[in-house]
Amino acid sequence: EARAEGFLGVSVWGGEPLLHPDFHRVMRHAKALGLATNMVTNGYLLEKKLDAVLETIDRLCISLDHPSSKHDELRGLRGLFDRIVAATREVRRRAPKKPVTFVYTLQRANVAPATLRETAALLRDLGVLGIFNGLREEAATGGDAPALSEFAASQDELRLAFDTVAELKRQGFPILNSFTHLAMMRE
Repeated sequence: EARAEGFLGVSVWGGEPLLHPDFHRVMRHAKALGLATNMVTNGYLLEKKLDAVLETIDRLCISLDHPSSKHDELRGLRGLFDRIVAATREVRRRAPKKPVTFVYTLQRANVAPATLRETAALLRDLGVLGIFNGLREEAATGGDAPALSEFAASQDELRLAFDTVAELKRQGFPILNSFTHLAMMRE
């Protein structure tokens, strides 16, 4: 129906698309219809389901919120950072031209300039793009979710973080955000 209505692509994300039992079938069907495909994943199952992903996903986005195992703590999944790095290296080995983007949500635990520099170095090392976003209200809503203020960086921390990301981009690190977007987010 989407194709018939003129849609050009499909993007799947959140919860975790690789948990869906029909992931491969649905995405293979989308590709057969000529739709561009995008997926945002936490990366935990990526290496295990890499054949299906490489076959059906045109652009792969992986959530990464810290350039170390601190990411595991932020996401509540032990071993997640190592899984992401291993899977990304395997994607690069098997499909070196496949677009891969790490989506980095700026929050209190990861806005330090040194952490952002480590992240930029990891992006370059793995041959992926990075996109940096601010923590949004919908990320911490509902039921037993902690208040956003528990995770959110202060406005001063965000200003410094977005300035740091802009400087890293000027230095040639693979950062997808435009300078205009970074300046807007800074303010």
